Amino acid sequence: MAKESMEIENRFCFSVGEMASLTGMSEIHLYGLIKTGKINAFKVGRRTLIDKKEYDRWVKESVIS
Repeated sequence: MAKESMEIENRFCFSVGEMASLTGMSEIHLYGLIKTGKINAFKVGRRTLIDKKEYDRWVKESVIS
């Protein structure tokens, strides 16, 4: 688990599939959040990527207090 945590910390972006694995959400749901602007993403060729800072921001906003 520690190795996986270190790998996440060293990344600067995630694919939608990787973010789905990290969050337990479906890729379809994540694409919906991207489409509605709740998560910002960018394209590199055919891949949709999410910046790590955007992932961190979204997680903080999504936590229920």
